[in-house]
Amino acid sequence: MPVVSPEKRERVKFLTLTTNKSAEQIASEENISASWVQNF
Repeated sequence: MPVVSPEKRERVKFLTLTTNKSAEQIASEENISASWVQNF
């Protein structure tokens, strides 16, 4: 499983709260592997 920095996690968390997008959408936009998003 890819390692995602705490900063990236916080960014995704922040964006999910502020944009009404799914974490998967944000992950793809941010070029983050979507696999860790499920554990999010």
